[in-house]
Amino acid sequence: MAGLICSARINSQVLRNTFRRHMSMRQILVLLSPALLAPAVTTSWADGYTSISGKLGKGWEVHVDTEPPITVWVWQRQKDGGIVNSHEYKTEACTLAYEYSKQEREVRVLKCSANGNTPLAGTKYVGHPFDGDCENGDPEFLFKCVSGCGSKSRAPKTMRQEHWEC
Repeated sequence: MAGLICSARINSQVLRNTFRRHMSMRQILVLLSPALLAPAVTTSWADGYTSISGKLGKGWEVHVDTEPPITVWVWQRQKDGGIVNSHEYKTEACTLAYEYSKQEREVRVLKCSANGNTPLAGTKYVGHPFDGDCENGDPEFLFKCVSGCGSKSRAPKTMRQEHWEC
């Protein structure tokens, strides 16, 4: 173990001396900048993508995987909690936009193209932050349908987007 520590010290000294002799401080900073900036970049990745989900009736559910490219899943849930008749729509043309209201609260807008094949085709939902408690199972955003969810549509009137973490 002592030999390994001694070897590491010698290698770090050789590396330090090499930097001093052959590189300016600016070159060293340019070389190390990705490593120095990594903590700042990775903190922005802490928020993850959570799906937007709703009930279609008769045990059917729809889930919108919001990680680009957006994928729509439709399945039927059995009484025992199992999933059957799962369908994945990878090419569904849905977009999720992040906007801000006059009160500077984040608003999310989910739109799905009328040319799509899922129950969400031709719909538009507006999601507002839900003033509830994650610990009680309340969603982070509650989406309400503002168009395309008429009486002839299977699309849910409301959908939920859960918290990334409680």
